[in-house]
Amino acid sequence: MITKTTNKTSAKIPANLEDIPPMLDRRAANGAETQALLARIAQLEAALANKNTRAVTLKVSEKGAVSAYGMGRFPVTLYAQQWEKLLGMADEIREFIAENKRKLSTKD
Repeated sequence: MITKTTNKTSAKIPANLEDIPPMLDRRAANGAETQALLARIAQLEAALANKNTRAVTLKVSEKGAVSAYGMGRFPVTLYAQQWEKLLGMADEIREFIAENKRKLSTKD
């Protein structure tokens, strides 16, 4: 391991740690800097959480079908006539879900 001795102390600092910004260097962090950094991390995590709750988007596939993205890992793709048939059954689907709610699992 390559080390570097600083003028301030006789402690050896690994070369890969010498360019750490002061705000991120825990060896010299004070309470205010640490709190500011933790607040920034919380802010970024909240923004990321909001980004992960994205809305459902629709696109036309290469074969001319309608693909709904954002409901799961893969898109739900049906041709227009299939979507129209499914949408026409919306009340029946809602009723079926209500009747079988105990048996159905949910994905958060």
